[in-house]
Amino acid sequence: MQQLQARYLTASGNLADAHDMVAQHHERLAQGEASTADEHLGLARQARQAALRIRTAAHQVSYPEGDVPSAGLPPEAGHAP
Repeated sequence: MQQLQARYLTASGNLADAHDMVAQHHERLAQGEASTADEHLGLARQARQAALRIRTAAHQVSYPEGDVPSAGLPPEAGHAP
């Protein structure tokens, strides 16, 4: 079980990081093209929200109810790497 959980945490961290990279890409595109900036910023926001949801789910697996450290989510949750 621990091995499966570790694999899940690694995969979810990688997936969240990929969403952060997608968000960064859309933010760069928004800076370069005014006509589609709003669309790209919306996509960036969605990608960041997805990254946060993934990190939150992984955190809940790491710290089941009652075992959550007082700090809550990891500091990088929802932020670019």
